[in-house]
Amino acid sequence: TAYEIKECDWSSDVCSSDLVPAMLKRLYYDTANSAYPQNLAALLTYVPETQILFGSDAPYYTFAENLEELSHVKLTQAQRDAIERDNALRLFPRLKA
Repeated sequence: TAYEIKECDWSSDVCSSDLVPAMLKRLYYDTANSAYPQNLAALLTYVPETQILFGSDAPYYTFAENLEELSHVKLTQAQRDAIERDNALRLFPRLKA
């Protein structure tokens, strides 16, 4: 049977099932080894592009391989810029230097 969480107990990291989706929507996600059209299309229905960052999974999956896969995903230029660079700069402003 499926485990159903009934209430929040922050001391044991257990939360009610209705809080889990809201908590997941607050997270950031990356494209490491997952920059495929179907994956990103599904993720973009769940969170905005402002919560997706470029990831490489290097050395197992190279930057070039990740960029190649990401290039096949239908994104606006603004979405692509956000995922590939702008979101990281917003989260880590010291990278702008």
